[in-house]
Amino acid sequence: MHLTRLFALASLLSLVGCAAATGSGRSAEAGLADATPAPLDGVGETDASEPPRTPWVEIRSPLGGEVPNPVTFEIAAGGDVAIVQLRADEWPLHDEPLPASARVHTYSFSGVGYERLIVLTGLDNEGREVASDEVRITPVNPAPDLAFPIALDEATLFLSNFDSSASTGAFRASRSGGRLHAGCDLYWTNDDGNAYRNGYYPLNDNKAVYAIADGTITAYDSFYLGTHEVVIDHGDFIVRYGEVDDGGLTGGLGVGSPVTAGQQIGTMGDLDIGSGWAMLHLELYSGERSGSLTQRSNPSYLYVPDGNFQRRGDLMDCTPFLLGILEGSGF
Repeated sequence: MHLTRLFALASLLSLVGCAAATGSGRSAEAGLADATPAPLDGVGETDASEPPRTPWVEIRSPLGGEVPNPVTFEIAAGGDVAIVQLRADEWPLHDEPLPASARVHTYSFSGVGYERLIVLTGLDNEGREVASDEVRITPVNPAPDLAFPIALDEATLFLSNFDSSASTGAFRASRSGGRLHAGCDLYWTNDDGNAYRNGYYPLNDNKAVYAIADGTITAYDSFYLGTHEVVIDHGDFIVRYGEVDDGGLTGGLGVGSPVTAGQQIGTMGDLDIGSGWAMLHLELYSGERSGSLTQRSNPSYLYVPDGNFQRRGDLMDCTPFLLGILEGSGF
C-alpha cells in the first residue's frame, strides 16, 4: 500500500513537471502540430489527469489595412478551444460556428471602402468564450470597377463641396424637422459655394447620370419635388440615385435591366423649387437590410448611429466612398 501511494505521487509530480517545462501558453517555437487541436468529435474526451490547456485563437491574415474583397481569413486555434466565430462589427461572417480545426474562411462584404473591426472568438466545449483576437481591415474593390456618377469634364467649374460639413449638400447636413441629410448632393458650381442657388441650374440641367458599378436596376419611382429615383443593386452595395429626371430612363432601360460601370442611366431632374434646381442626390446602402429605403420612423443604423436619417438601417455615409472614386479617377 505504501509503495502504491509513492508510485502515484511520483507519477503526479512527473506530470506537473512536464507541464511546467513546456509552458501553458503559446510559444514562438510552437509548430503547426502544436497549434492543431484534437478533431471536433474528440473534444471533451480528455483524461482527468491532464492539466487544462490554455485556449487561444489568432487571426493570421489579413493583419490590417486595405484588403481585396472578398476577404480570405487565415485563422488558428489551440488549447481547449472547440469552435470559433468570426464577426465584423458584431455581424457574424458565417451561418454556423466553425470547428477549431478550421484554417481558412472567405467572406464577401456588402459595401467596401469602410473600416471593419474583425473579432475572432474561441469557445470551449460548453459554449463559453475563452479566447479572442481582433484586427481592423478595410475591404476594397479595385478602383477600375467604379465610375463617378456624374461626368468630371467641367474644366472651368467647381464640383459641389459634398465632403464639407459647411455644405448643405453634405451627408448629415441639417434638414427641417430635425432630420439629417441621408446622402450627398452632386452638382457643378461657378463660385465654389456651399449651398445650392438658382444660378447653378443652367450648369446642371439635363446633365448625365452614370452607374457607379455593374449592377441591376431594381426600382424607378417618384422621389422628391417632381423628380424620380433610380435604385441599383451593385452586388456589394446598393445606390439610390435620387432627383433624376422623371421622363424615363436612358436607352430603353427599365427595372430589371443590367447596367455596367459608367453606363448612363438617366439625367439630373428639375426640382419644383423657385426658378429651377438640378442635381444628383446619392445615397449608399450596404445591402444588409431589406424593405423600403425610406423609413420615416427607423431609429437604428448599422453604420451611422445617433442620427435621424429616416432611412433603412443599412444606410452608409457615402462621402468616403465618393472621395475614393474621385481619387482613383485622378480628379
